[in-house]
Amino acid sequence: MSEHTISHADVFKAGAPYAGGINGSKRGVLIKLVHQQLILAAPAGDVDGIAAAQAVVGAGDLDLSGGAFTTDGIATIEAARNVAILSSNAGDTTQTATVTGRDLMGNPQVEDIAFNGTTEAVGAKAFSEVSNVAIDAALAGNASVGTSVTLANIELGLDVQLLNLYDVLHQVDGAGAAEGTIANWTVADVTSPATATTGDTKGTFNPATLPDGAEDLILTYIPNLTKDAYGENFSG
Repeated sequence: MSEHTISHADVFKAGAPYAGGINGSKRGVLIKLVHQQLILAAPAGDVDGIAAAQAVVGAGDLDLSGGAFTTDGIATIEAARNVAILSSNAGDTTQTATVTGRDLMGNPQVEDIAFNGTTEAVGAKAFSEVSNVAIDAALAGNASVGTSVTLANIELGLDVQLLNLYDVLHQVDGAGAAEGTIANWTVADVTSPATATTGDTKGTFNPATLPDGAEDLILTYIPNLTKDAYGENFSG
């Protein structure tokens, strides 16, 4: 199979019509290219899938060998999504986990997530891979790292950058039922350079039903077509 890039232009026009004073009297009608993203069988979350519950006696890296998502110390997350952290002690609210890994396109990224005791804390960036989780100070309880099973806390990664909510066209599940509204989408954080405290550089989607490993999601939107369409500046 071969591929070809039609144009590097940010604006596309088609057709023969023209009108004086419109587009500088140049021919063509403005068109927008549409992107359809399939998230097949979005898997259920696992609250300790990246790092099983473990004591943290001081600043340092967690052991990632005990999570259901991990192989050889690397956690692979199907249908890239945000990371969730939890402590078994309600008093652990001043410590931070620094998550290092890659996004859906394989770009490196880093995110800081602050602990909120026994209440699950979640990040804003969608990770497809986590290679390290560093805790900045000792915890009174045990730390767990994974992906949320609470619907409101789930953010799935977009594979092309969404800049505006009005570029969202439609979202459905595999059965063709309506799946959420505009409020379910978060546009890209275009802060440059990206840091460990900025949001996802492409944008994310919160599904209307809890991922269970069976439902397919179909997201249709108008993507950013510039050089930044896959996100940029993934510095920590």
